[in-house]
Amino acid sequence: MTTNPQLPNHVIRELMNTIRLKGSGDAMVLLARSGKETFPVFKYVVETTITVDTDRYDTFLQNLASKRSTTTPLNFRTEEAKRFVIRFVRHLTVMDIPFKQLPFEKITHLTIECYGESHTSLLNSWTDLEDLKMNIISDQFFTDLISGTISLTKLRKLDISLTFNQFLVSFY
Repeated sequence: MTTNPQLPNHVIRELMNTIRLKGSGDAMVLLARSGKETFPVFKYVVETTITVDTDRYDTFLQNLASKRSTTTPLNFRTEEAKRFVIRFVRHLTVMDIPFKQLPFEKITHLTIECYGESHTSLLNSWTDLEDLKMNIISDQFFTDLISGTISLTKLRKLDISLTFNQFLVSFY
C-alpha cells in the first residue's frame, strides 16, 4: 500500500510566498488547487500579503510592501486565475469610481484616494471594514457619516487627510 506524502504547512507556506514574490499569480493558483492542504495556506497568504489597486479602467494585484522588500506586481496570464485570487483579497485601494466591479468577498482594509458621493454605496457594501484611509475627502463624507448613510460598525482605524478649513468646519 502506498501513501501520498504530504508537505508540512510551513513548507507549503514558504513555497507559496516564494512564488508570490516572483510575481507568478498563475503558479499560486495552480499550487492552491493541487490539494486540500495547500488551499488554506494559499488563502492565508493572499489575505495577508496581497493588495488590489483599482482605477477607472484596470485592476492591479500587488504584494503588500514590507520593510525588507519593494512592492512587486502579481502577474496573471488568465483572467480566471486573477478573479480567483481577488476573491480572497482583504486590502483594496480605489482610485476612481466607477472601478471595474470584481468578486471581492470581504474587504477589511480600504484606501480611497478621493472620496466622493459615489463611494457611499461602496463603503456600505463591506460590513467587515476595519481600516479605512482616505487621502482627499469632500464634505459629503461628514454629511454621510453624521446622517447615518454610511455604516462603519466594525471600523477600528480611520485615517483621513483634512485641509485646515475642513477641520474647522467639521469639528467646530
